[in-house]
Amino acid sequence: MTNKQKSTIKALRAIGWTYAKIAEVVGISIDTVKSFCLRQGVNIRKTHDDDGNALCKHCGKLLKQVAGGRSRVFCSNKCRYKWWNIYRPFLGRKNTAVIVCLYCKVPFAAYSTGSRQYCSIACHADFRRSQNQGNSA
Repeated sequence: MTNKQKSTIKALRAIGWTYAKIAEVVGISIDTVKSFCLRQGVNIRKTHDDDGNALCKHCGKLLKQVAGGRSRVFCSNKCRYKWWNIYRPFLGRKNTAVIVCLYCKVPFAAYSTGSRQYCSIACHADFRRSQNQGNSA
């Protein structure tokens, strides 16, 4: 098993994927995934403590819930950003497409349902500036 496979197994198991689903994605047997997880102590992160109180999805701190509001999942924006940056590739978003930026001609990934044409705000601004300079001359 390669180091990349090991890190993928740990990440997918931490967000709650089953052994079978992980084995399918990584390309190894279910028993190998299961024995690796058991040997390494890789388990699904607990979302609640023994008393039923919610825990942060990233760091595991106890969350203070507000009555009448949405249930909190993360203790802070810092934890939320870290969690999304780590697990975004494993969440299986399939509606992305590769689009070529109209200004710099560099391909980038974006949601296929959107109308993005530029890879960044800077490229869009540079394109607009170049169009305005061409009109004023």
